[in-house]
Amino acid sequence: MNRVTEKKVEEIINDLDQIKEKNGEKYVVDTFKYSVLKAGNPVLALQFIKNYKVGNSWKYIDIIINSKNNKLMYDAIPYAEDNYKQQITKHIIDSKDANMCYLIAFKYCKSSWMCFNDELEQVVINSNNPKLSCKYVENVKVSNIDKHKNVIIDADDIKYCYLFLRATNTSLEPFMNLILHSPNLEYVIKCAEYANSRQIKLFMDKIIKSREPKYIYLFAKEFYYEEIDIKKLGEAVINSMDPEYNYLFAKDIMGADVLRHGDIVIKSKNVEYNYLFAIDVKEANVVKHRKFLLSSKDKLERYKYLSDENLEEKYQNSIIKNKILSLSKDN
Repeated sequence: MNRVTEKKVEEIINDLDQIKEKNGEKYVVDTFKYSVLKAGNPVLALQFIKNYKVGNSWKYIDIIINSKNNKLMYDAIPYAEDNYKQQITKHIIDSKDANMCYLIAFKYCKSSWMCFNDELEQVVINSNNPKLSCKYVENVKVSNIDKHKNVIIDADDIKYCYLFLRATNTSLEPFMNLILHSPNLEYVIKCAEYANSRQIKLFMDKIIKSREPKYIYLFAKEFYYEEIDIKKLGEAVINSMDPEYNYLFAKDIMGADVLRHGDIVIKSKNVEYNYLFAIDVKEANVVKHRKFLLSSKDKLERYKYLSDENLEEKYQNSIIKNKILSLSKDN
């Protein structure tokens, strides 16, 4: 249906609505129903039965079905008798339109007239569309979960693996090979939400081998309460020499080797993260970080940070803490 025809249909419906305001709905139906049928235009037929209560709606539904336009047929379902709803559904199934089959299953799977649930699902499975399978298992009661799972595995895309796991909470094991070979670390971490203690260690090893401090930190932050090796993860962040994630790891991860992370931040010579480390990290060696800030050659930058009252307070407290800790060495 071209745009010109669609525009004409819109104009006709607007004309009919104006007549309806003046003479009522019954007048419009009685006056124009035969003209609409004679025109045989499926778009007009659909709009007519959507806007007006017409008798013998099956005559208009026939026009829509004969158009073989799946979208029009789907939109006509609410206005059709049950036997015509079944006809429309059968037409769409036979056309193998997976998207429309999903929409029908999603909206009408629990309807009393529906008797095609298995057929609708099979069309979706046969389409080998991982996105559609994920939507189907999330929103429709399924009878072939293993077949949908195979669609996801064959797609070899960790994003759909995660969406499938989220929707079904099935075993992670069939997806382990796909996940552990994926370069998409964001979704590796997301999938780890469904891992058992044995699997979580494999996830940890993969994240560490990536040498990506951002994802090592995110993994530790997400799973620090699991059976993971914080020391090993922290060592990987230290080896990265990245000031941002050494700061974040020391700040957010319980059990982090704060002083070693702090030394990396100092070595980076990054003024901002040295300041943040001194301010935000509870067990930071503020004396060392303040000393670095004092060495900054930029006078404005140095004044900006060293004039901070919070830093000065933490610095004074740190001096006292160091004195306290020195007593253990004397003993």
